[in-house]
Amino acid sequence: MSETVLVIGATGSIGRHVVSEALNQGYCVKAFVRSKSRARVLPAEAEIIVGDLLDPSSIEKAVEGVEGIIFTHGASTRESDVRDVDHTGVANTLKAVKGKDVKIVLMTAVGMTRPGVAYAVWKRHSEQLVHPGWFDYNNNDELQIVML
Repeated sequence: MSETVLVIGATGSIGRHVVSEALNQGYCVKAFVRSKSRARVLPAEAEIIVGDLLDPSSIEKAVEGVEGIIFTHGASTRESDVRDVDHTGVANTLKAVKGKDVKIVLMTAVGMTRPGVAYAVWKRHSEQLVHPGWFDYNNNDELQIVML
């Protein structure tokens, strides 16, 4: 039996490739999408899960039986969209898998530490939700990557 992965943002420009590649590598794929009509771009082998990242109950159903979650979702660059969709979506998903042994992959954006970019703050908060605290040695006011 192969592992099952959930691809969040499965119909996007990156997500659709992730779904195809995961299937090619032998994974069972659950594709989390906002609308069934957009899911027609996905391979028939993918299980389509229609849901909303702001609706915890739809996420709880989607994470059942998964060993991995791949976040490829995204919103516009408006700060409120990034806060509500990108950050809250990650937070809601992590709450839904709490206590389960699930591997997490988060696609993010280059330049998330650029000063003066309001939406970058919420992207960075999403990153901080996913990785353990010891991974990010920066203080909140440090805007460069620190390699130790």
